[in-house]
Amino acid sequence: MSYAIDNNLCVSCWGCIQICPSGAIVQDSRSAVIIPEHCTDCAECELACPRGAIYHTDNSIIDEDISAFIKDNTPQERLHFDIVILGGGPAGLSAGYYASKAGFSVAILERRERFGYPVACAEGISTIGLNRVIHPQPNWISSTIQKIKLFAPGGKMILVNHPEAGYILDRPAMETGLAEILANQGVKIFGQTTVRKICGENLVSSVLAQKNTNIIELTGKYFIGADGVGGISTRWAYPGISLKMGDYHSCAQVLLKSDEITDEPITEFWWGKNVAPGGYAWVFPKGGNRANVGLGIIPSMAEDGNAKHYLDKFLHNRLNDFSVIQRRDGIVPATFRLSPLGKANLLLVGDSARLPNAISGGGLDCALLSGKLAAESIAKFFYSNNEKILREYETNWKSATGKWLDIYAKLRKGVINLTDDELDKIAELLEKKLANKTWYGLDIPAVVWEIVKSSPKLLTIAGKFFINYL
Repeated sequence: MSYAIDNNLCVSCWGCIQICPSGAIVQDSRSAVIIPEHCTDCAECELACPRGAIYHTDNSIIDEDISAFIKDNTPQERLHFDIVILGGGPAGLSAGYYASKAGFSVAILERRERFGYPVACAEGISTIGLNRVIHPQPNWISSTIQKIKLFAPGGKMILVNHPEAGYILDRPAMETGLAEILANQGVKIFGQTTVRKICGENLVSSVLAQKNTNIIELTGKYFIGADGVGGISTRWAYPGISLKMGDYHSCAQVLLKSDEITDEPITEFWWGKNVAPGGYAWVFPKGGNRANVGLGIIPSMAEDGNAKHYLDKFLHNRLNDFSVIQRRDGIVPATFRLSPLGKANLLLVGDSARLPNAISGGGLDCALLSGKLAAESIAKFFYSNNEKILREYETNWKSATGKWLDIYAKLRKGVINLTDDELDKIAELLEKKLANKTWYGLDIPAVVWEIVKSSPKLLTIAGKFFINYL
C-alpha cells in the first residue's frame, strides 16, 4: 500500500516534501511525486495537503522523468558562476538583485514556467517590509492596506485605522518585474529548470539541474537555497529533519470576485476554533471586486476536515455570491527557524530557512529581507571563509528582525492553544488599545507584549524573553 499525488490538484507548494518523515516525496517538473518503496503509510502528507491532492493507492509509480534522471545524470552542459541561487521566488530574486548589484556573476534556477505562479500566498506585506528591500513599481501593487478589521470568535469587531500599514501585491507582476531587472543586470535565469541534486557532502561543489531532457551542471563559490519549504536546499543542509505535525499551517485560499468585495483598502482577519483551528481566516481586497480569501489551520487540531473544507464553510458564511477565479493553496512553516541559516557555502533564505512569522504565517517580508542579507553577507566576505559569512548573515538577521521572530516562535504554542473565550478577552484589550485612533508606524512587539501580559498562559511561555528586549 502507498500514497499518490493527483497532478491535476497539486499546486506545487512542496510542503508535503518537508513534512514526509521518510523522505518518500520528491519534486517533479509538474508536481510532487511519492516513491512507493519509501512510503511508510504514516498519512501525514494526506492530512497536511490543503487541496486533498494526496490519496491512498496500490499503484503509485515514480514519474518517468525522475526515473530517467536517476539512471543517467551525466550533464550535457557545465557552467560556472560566483553565486548560484536555487529558486526564483521573492527570496531568490532579492538575493539575485543584491548579489548582481555587488558585481558578482549570478545564476538563478527556477522550476516554474512563469514567475509568480502558482500564487500560494495572500500577497500582503507591510510598507516597511517591502520598502526596506526594494522600491516597488506601481504595477506590483494591487491595493493598499489602510484599515484592518479584526473579528473575534464571540462576534466583536475591532477596526484599526492604519493608513500606511502595507500593500496587497500582484506577485506575478512583482516577480516578473524583478526578473526583468535582474536579467538587465546580467543575471542568468534558467526557467523551467528543476534542481535534481546538490553535489558534495560537507561543501557544495555543484548542482545538477534538469530542463526538459537536458541536464546542466552549475558550479559556484557560494549557493543560496531559496527553493521553499520542501526544497532540496533544506534537505541537503539539514538531512533527516522534517516538519512535525503542528509545525506548519495548511492553507487554503482562493482569488475570487464578488460584488460584496469593495475597493475600500480594508483587510479582514477572523479568529476562532470553528473558523480556523490553530490559525485564522483573512480577506485581502485586490481591487475590481476581487480578493484573496483564505485561511490557515493546524491539521492535527482540525476536527471537521482539511483546510479546503474550512475555507468552503467560511466563504459561504462570509459571502452570499462569488465566483472563484483561481485556487491559491499551500503550506507555511510555523516553527523555530533553522540555525545556523545554512551549511558551509550554502545559505538558506525565506521558507527554506523556516523564516515566516510563526504566529501570523506572514513570510513575504522575511523572504525579501533574508535574500538581501544573505547576498550582502556573501559580498562582504566573498574572499573569506564560509563560517564568517554564515555568522555575518545570522547576526544581521537577528539584528534586523530575527530576535522578535524567535520570540514569536516561542509564543506560538501558547497562542494556538488559546480558547475562544481567551481570544475574546484579547480582542477586548486590542479594542481599548488600538480602536478609535489613527496609527502610523504601529509598534507590533509592544502590542504583542500587552497581549502577553494579559494572558498567564502566554506570560509563562515568553514573558522573560520580552523583558530582555523591551
